[in-house]
Amino acid sequence: MVTSAAYFCNEFVKPAIEAGPFPALPTGALLGAGPGQGFSLTPFSNTGLICEDPDLFSRIDWLTFIVPVADSSTVYSLLQDIATQYKDSVEYSWERGQFIGRQFANRANSTHGICSQWNLPGENDDPGSLRISLSGGLLERCDVADTVRLIHRLAHIHGAKFNRIDLAVDDYSRAMLPEYIREANKAGNYTGYRNFIYMTDDKGDCHSAGWTIYLGSRESDRYIRYYNAKFKHGIDAFRYEVEYKGELANVIANAIANTIAKDNAKYNSSAIAKTKVDATLSSMICELIVGNISFIDRASGYRASRSAPLPFWHDFVTRMGGKGVRLSPPTVKPTMERAISWLERSVAGTLAMVSEYVGADKIAYIRSLAAAGRERMGARHTSMLKAAKLEPTREYPIENGFVYEMV
Repeated sequence: MVTSAAYFCNEFVKPAIEAGPFPALPTGALLGAGPGQGFSLTPFSNTGLICEDPDLFSRIDWLTFIVPVADSSTVYSLLQDIATQYKDSVEYSWERGQFIGRQFANRANSTHGICSQWNLPGENDDPGSLRISLSGGLLERCDVADTVRLIHRLAHIHGAKFNRIDLAVDDYSRAMLPEYIREANKAGNYTGYRNFIYMTDDKGDCHSAGWTIYLGSRESDRYIRYYNAKFKHGIDAFRYEVEYKGELANVIANAIANTIAKDNAKYNSSAIAKTKVDATLSSMICELIVGNISFIDRASGYRASRSAPLPFWHDFVTRMGGKGVRLSPPTVKPTMERAISWLERSVAGTLAMVSEYVGADKIAYIRSLAAAGRERMGARHTSMLKAAKLEPTREYPIENGFVYEMV
């Protein structure tokens, strides 16, 4: 008899979790920590890492990643271990699915900000994957360095891929006023973004009002927010925050984690190592935060790279350490194989639905689509086609005994 994943969850996993048969894991056990590498105790009022300027505190403010999983016990153990690190508790919802980009069969949430969805192997045609998001409020419950060590272990032990990471700095001096950015944008004295949105409740000055500046596109792989954190987080500071997504988020997360990997083992046993790790992390987060855009005096140079920074931006960058770093994901060369894989993965279902709708005319319809697309082929498509003709011929699915004409 074949046992379905749903039957297994209902009959074995769910009752087992409710009964609590799993022994309590020492913090960091599943994540690969050895003796002396447990997570440090952090007060719940953790404010982040102090920067060179004592009025600035940097932090990781959001983290989303996907981990391949083989069975339900791996899902449970990993979630419980993360919950232990952040002093949290998880509530499971087996077979209560959720759609986030794709359909997940199961989900679990925690009291303080762990949000997860997963498919066991075979569910929704998934090989088995667990998606976890850790909110900013949750991440505050642990030292930033411990979160970075978690990132390192997830990537190198569990094969996690990160698809969102937010880096933020809280400025308790509130020296960079929103009006400075607003006026610089009006004058065209900026580089690194196109879209600008300024939202305010117009109640009093910027220190007593709720306001947010958005820089860049929400669909981009980097998106910047600058806002009064008093109204959202209850702290008397202005927060400058960069949201990284997609492949760039994976690059950023691994770059941060790998920077301090060699000092992980000594972090809790040596005050010197702890200070060194915290300083390294704070410096890198600050460099990444200010490396995305710039506010410049375009009248002072012929091009943006030669233009002097505006005084308010120069002051902010100096307080953040004096330099910025801009990382980019590796360039992926477009190939015919990638195009075919995308077609089979993302378009095949829609194409099948439309084919059923048009009925007997489906072949003519598909050929008409290809003919219309041929008129829109550009240099990139032509070069991919020429390169593909030099590669070994790929075998394509056969329907009713013959392969349809490749158009």
